[in-house]
Amino acid sequence: MRPKAHDRVCRFIGLLPIMWSTGTGADLMKRIAAPMVGGLVTSFAMELLVYPAIYFLWRRKEVVEGPATAGLHGQSTALSPGAVS
Repeated sequence: MRPKAHDRVCRFIGLLPIMWSTGTGADLMKRIAAPMVGGLVTSFAMELLVYPAIYFLWRRKEVVEGPATAGLHGQSTALSPGAVS
């Protein structure tokens, strides 16, 4: 999590001068930088909150239902470490 937070903060700090600029062409650059800032914040929130929740729900469903690839007579279909294919 720390590298992702560092990356997002550095990118956000890099976009701040563009958001606060008042010189020639600043109005155009602000319109370009504003969605970028929103995307940084949104993607960071998605990575921290939404994706882990979806993964948790997916894994919980898999644990409740059991393994989907059960072999005949309750045996596993995976090869044992010593088996030859």
